[in-house]
Amino acid sequence: STLFDLGITDVLNCASELNRKTDELAKQTEHKIRRHNLAPGDDVNALRDWEKQDLASFFDASYELIDRIVTSKECVLVHCQRGKSRSATMVIYYMMRKNQWSLAKTMLFLYEKRPEICPNLSFYRQLEEVEKKLYSYNLLRRI
Repeated sequence: STLFDLGITDVLNCASELNRKTDELAKQTEHKIRRHNLAPGDDVNALRDWEKQDLASFFDASYELIDRIVTSKECVLVHCQRGKSRSATMVIYYMMRKNQWSLAKTMLFLYEKRPEICPNLSFYRQLEEVEKKLYSYNLLRRI
């Protein structure tokens, strides 16, 4: 099956080292699938699967893009080099924020769908920090 056959309308690339390949793929695709590079430009180190990577700085931009696509009843493929750390982290963040789920609930839900997900330790800690902010906000709102 092609992406088009699967109903994919957009591709969100979360791996800066793949930006050029994503651009080339978009030119070769006969169907007009929109592509988005989370870290635009030619800096292949802008968004890497490294422990020192600040992925949280991309969370809001990825959320807004994914939510706009999903709200429009379209379908987005979120990918990175291996499909298990950077892209998984972005999807986890999206689902935590959209559904107001805990990190644990979101991980369990996604693990049932894609057992390969495995955000690196640094990305997981960044998600833990986001969870604290989301839930402290919700706690204050309930009082």
